Amino acid sequence: MSVNGKTSGTGKAGTPVARSREREARWARGAGAMFLLLAAWAPLLCAQPSPGSLDTAQIEETRRLRQEISLLNLLNGLYLSPEQLGQLVPLAEKAAAIHQQYRQTYATESGDYARELSALRDGLYGATGATPEQKGPASARHHRLDSLLRQKMTDELLPLEEEARRVLNEAQLAIIQDFKPCLTPPKNLSDPVAVGQVNTTEREEAMLDIVRRMPPALYADQRARIAEAIVNQQEMMKGKLGADVRAATQATFGRRMDEARMLSDVEYALRKKDLARSFQVYDDKVVFRQGQRQTGPVAAWLLGADSAAILKRWRDARQADPVRTEVANASETDTRVRRAAQLDSASLAYGGAAWRMLQERGNRLAEAERREMGKVLQELKKLPTPAERVAAVDPIVARLNAVALTKGSVDAQQAKLAYLCLDRRVPNVSGARRADLPVLEDLTGLSARVVRARECSENGKFKEAHAALSAVAEHIGRFRN
Repeated sequence: MSVNGKTSGTGKAGTPVARSREREARWARGAGAMFLLLAAWAPLLCAQPSPGSLDTAQIEETRRLRQEISLLNLLNGLYLSPEQLGQLVPLAEKAAAIHQQYRQTYATESGDYARELSALRDGLYGATGATPEQKGPASARHHRLDSLLRQKMTDELLPLEEEARRVLNEAQLAIIQDFKPCLTPPKNLSDPVAVGQVNTTEREEAMLDIVRRMPPALYADQRARIAEAIVNQQEMMKGKLGADVRAATQATFGRRMDEARMLSDVEYALRKKDLARSFQVYDDKVVFRQGQRQTGPVAAWLLGADSAAILKRWRDARQADPVRTEVANASETDTRVRRAAQLDSASLAYGGAAWRMLQERGNRLAEAERREMGKVLQELKKLPTPAERVAAVDPIVARLNAVALTKGSVDAQQAKLAYLCLDRRVPNVSGARRADLPVLEDLTGLSARVVRARECSENGKFKEAHAALSAVAEHIGRFRN
């Protein structure tokens, strides 16, 4: 600080004033350097696009390409015939015209719509919020364009979607129902055999098959449990039913199961798919949103705004393909051979369990009896059928159980149970590990009994475990084959 041209004593080195001046000088030098640095970087900074200047047309083209690739992956997996394509392309062209008409109507009013939305937005920034004059026009146009007009377009597309569904077979509809957008096709779409085997009622048909063949006493015990489980599953997938509707639906399912059990094999074969569909609470082809009927995945993929152009180009590209031959489904003969091998293995496993029982308590039998049992078990493979082997092992196991009930007795009964499940075409309950399996995974309700029997065996209660497994085996053995 200067007074009459002289420096005040507070300005000496190390004083507060000197330190303050030194800081100011450093700041000035730093600011100057930063200014020079920014000046040097300015051209580079200005050359980088801001988020608002990105090429929206390029972004839209990328989205369109991804959509087109997904549709092509779907088309390549549907194995559409030329006849199907001949019917689908005109439907897609009609749908494209509907989409274009909707877009034109929307575009005509988009300028006014944008101004009304801007006025509403500006009002919301104000301290008192938007006025009725700002809310009314925007709300009215939103209802007309985004609700009424969109639903009108949907109503026009729905008949086209129904026609398209009639062109496609059940397997193709199931593929479209589950298809997700993708850049590379999922494995099931690259396998024409898998495509041919898709069945939208497969789960319901398998359930009905078990229900039809259940012995009467077991069915009476499980009937209400199964009907309730079907409703539970549908609610989990599609949403809750009202209490009264739920009870009525459950009762209806019970009656339909009764009906399926009373049909002859020929009648059931003819009506199987229709009966199976009747156990689907919700129709997957019907979609509602806020009480309004909506189009489904068939319209989304095959009747979109760009679908017609893609379908025609894909159809033209297929003209150069070699003649496609039909791909046969997995051979029924192969299935029978595999099942026969499983039955062979299960019957021999039962014989092996009996052999271990014989080794465990053979010294408590007369020599001649022990040798005769051993001979039968050693020559088991010579018997021509699994059923004959099981019939030969049964009396040996019964005799050895009369000598003593041990863990070996429980193991042998589980082995026979596994064979019976295969023989009677019932889901295998012998290896159940959970007592709380979902009902539709354990229609018979017997898995819980097997689990409890295993717990008894682990606690040394072999008599109780064997009795429980024998009761389960008796139920399985009474299934119609």
